Amino acid sequence: MILQTWDEGDSRSFVFGTSTSPSQPVNLTLTSLNSSLPFSRTYETVSLPNKSFGFQMDGTYMPDSDGNPAPHYGPFSLTVTTDDDSVSFVDVFFGDVYICAGDQTLSLPNVGASGEEFGDIRRFQVDPKTSPEPSNDLNGEWLNNGDSLSSFSNTCFEAAKKLRMLDPAGEGEGGQTNGLTMPIGIIQATASDSLIADWGFGGEIFNAMISPLLQIAVRGVFFSQGVADFVAGTSEEAYATTFSEYVVEGWRNKGQIGDYSFAFTQYEAELGGGAASDNIRYAQITALPRPFDDATKSTQPICTTALTPTYDVSDGSIASSRIIASRLALSMAHLSYAKQEPTWGWTAPVLVAATKSVLTFASGQKLKLSCAEGEGGQAVEGSVDGETWVPSGSVQVVASNTLEVVFELELVKFVRVGGSENCFILNQNGVVSPAKMVAVINNNNNNNNNNNNNNNNNNNFNTSNQQHKPFERTGNNSTYSPPPMGFNTWNRWHCWVSESLLKKTVDLMESLGLIKAGYTFLNIDDCWQAARKPDGTIYVDETRFPGGLRKLGDYAHDKGMSYGLYTSQSGLTCQSRPGSYDREILDAQTYCDADADYLKVDHCGGDQYQAQNYSWITFRTELDNCAKKRGRKFWLACSSCQPVSCLRDGSCEGVQGCGEYVAQAGCDIWRTTTDIQARWDSIMENLDLNSLMAPVQKANPGHYNDPDMLQVGNVGLTIVEQKTHFALWALMGGPLLISTGLSLLSEESLAILTNEGLIRMNQDTLVEQGVRVGASGEGGEIWAKRMEGGTMGVVVFNRLGAGAAMDIVLEFDVLPIAENSGGWDITDVWAGEDIGTYSSSYTASKVPLHGHMGLILTPT
Repeated sequence: MILQTWDEGDSRSFVFGTSTSPSQPVNLTLTSLNSSLPFSRTYETVSLPNKSFGFQMDGTYMPDSDGNPAPHYGPFSLTVTTDDDSVSFVDVFFGDVYICAGDQTLSLPNVGASGEEFGDIRRFQVDPKTSPEPSNDLNGEWLNNGDSLSSFSNTCFEAAKKLRMLDPAGEGEGGQTNGLTMPIGIIQATASDSLIADWGFGGEIFNAMISPLLQIAVRGVFFSQGVADFVAGTSEEAYATTFSEYVVEGWRNKGQIGDYSFAFTQYEAELGGGAASDNIRYAQITALPRPFDDATKSTQPICTTALTPTYDVSDGSIASSRIIASRLALSMAHLSYAKQEPTWGWTAPVLVAATKSVLTFASGQKLKLSCAEGEGGQAVEGSVDGETWVPSGSVQVVASNTLEVVFELELVKFVRVGGSENCFILNQNGVVSPAKMVAVINNNNNNNNNNNNNNNNNNNFNTSNQQHKPFERTGNNSTYSPPPMGFNTWNRWHCWVSESLLKKTVDLMESLGLIKAGYTFLNIDDCWQAARKPDGTIYVDETRFPGGLRKLGDYAHDKGMSYGLYTSQSGLTCQSRPGSYDREILDAQTYCDADADYLKVDHCGGDQYQAQNYSWITFRTELDNCAKKRGRKFWLACSSCQPVSCLRDGSCEGVQGCGEYVAQAGCDIWRTTTDIQARWDSIMENLDLNSLMAPVQKANPGHYNDPDMLQVGNVGLTIVEQKTHFALWALMGGPLLISTGLSLLSEESLAILTNEGLIRMNQDTLVEQGVRVGASGEGGEIWAKRMEGGTMGVVVFNRLGAGAAMDIVLEFDVLPIAENSGGWDITDVWAGEDIGTYSSSYTASKVPLHGHMGLILTPT
């Protein structure tokens, strides 16, 4: 078994099941089978009323409770246990999982293949079938070692082999695999003579073969389809709509993780296949990355896709299948791991702009022509009306990504490439241009290739988003900005971020009432970056953000949101993208030009400063300059400033270690904890670490300790645990950053995130941090914070409770406030109701295990 792992892309594994009864405790234990690396971690949850349960596994980069590191990939055993049943699996590995789906173009078998070639590629073959309704039952079989290798898809198997040889997760400086090659799982789901409509969301093949797969985490999808649609004469419009909206977007929208990579082949029929063949090729091109267009409301963005041309290798042979597989693997390495040209050479030459004499292709590649003698002009055709095409007089490469073309027609309005069977435009690695790529002639000679453009214009900042008070650094007498509330991409999507996904997130933040509730930040974590230009400027991954950062930021601003970006003060980010080491000034200008509002500065691999506050101070100076120009605050969130050892062991207290300088270095927010996971013990660990840093926040009002993002809505926590988690995070008075899939958010989780009483606690103008003030019984705890007007926020919760509900007594004399002889009026923040007036204590009855009561106390 292969479970999708965390290397660079950092996706997570999901385990789902059904118990014999509702509300049944369920445990999952992951144990190393490597005797030299003992490791064991247990996850706990409770089944839902419908008996279903789920775990989100956080990979193996975090040690277990005994501090033991895990084998990087495995092997492990995995055991799921309830009080009346148990099921175990052995030889479980973490790795990359791919779906390989489509028609008979993927069904050519591995003639002559042997088990010795297999390596760590695990295969699963889905049974071809249909269903009128979406199914959760997956029918098929695991194929081990050389079993049935000759009947498995040659293209799918060869693409997996090529990816293992490329090993994109471990390639180059900062790779996290320590020289190990990642295991791969490939799931073949093919059906001969299937139409594109069968594969779209709601289609009968989708319902039976793909719907069950959407519950798992995958790295990407290989897709090839078109034969039956060619025969049926499916129109270009129908194919394009179904492919883009119901296959690519439809699969992603219903999946457990974000915009995973989607590499597909261009319809394989040889050139000259007629209008029906052209229809399919044109339609497939529409699914390439494109930005959203505010002027065309019906056009949705497409991101993280790549097209593999095949018309030059469409003879159906094993040799051609292997060439196609190699191209698919190269495109997947780029999409999933942002491997850049020219090293990887994945990109087919894509025409992006045209004038009467110059054709400009996507940057980052070197073009070449491969033509039979005397047919050079056949590589490009021109048209007056878009219907009748004639070859150009001549074509030649004049720059790395530019062709000079001469047309004999004077009134050419359209141009297309890939018009000849004997004359191809290729990149430096021999990947051919997609067939029949069309561009409109721009007679003004404007080059419209702006995919990597952040729309730099220092005098054109968005000023419509002024919900945060202007930035003033005037000491303790200033009016403080409350801790940020918003959304961060990491906990749920990790590297699977894209322009499309974030635009939909902004829309959902609005429609779900989250912006109105106060969640006004959209923060993009790691993996938006691709590389640096020769001048050192960092640029965005254009397959995931084809419109650039500025356009996405403008969209968020227009909806009343701010938006944030991520970097690392080291040479590499935690996912091995370019960090800001010795580039802070240049990068700050890039972020300012992109009109960002928030910057998270992580601390990962590569080159390092001796003092971590050097980068913070440099960024603070540059971000302040930007803030002054724009008239609004630029937040700086620093990672990390965690409690020193004497705070952890209790031998010291107060402001210690980095707490003595983190605010003075310019950080508005600082992480105080390890990475949060969707399990109860991780929530408690971060709660405790953050509480040790409370004196730092108290000494620097308006600057905030950050216990890490919210896990509300994510698989792994029960609703009871989600409520307690949110209540404690709100009480601690730090950032509240949602990090879950909003399209999958339950009504219960949405109600948690929008609870007015707890948001009031968090945003209180005294900007104090709630702390532990007392205990009750065995496992009961009392946390409290002072609020404006003499009120108190209180959370009493059952941390341990001997596995059962318990009464928790709140004695008022433990509260951090001057004596109040008149007693307290108590409000239940969840019910929104007054409980009554109490003079000396209040008892919260039958608080369930890991449950709580959230209270607001008002002096009488």
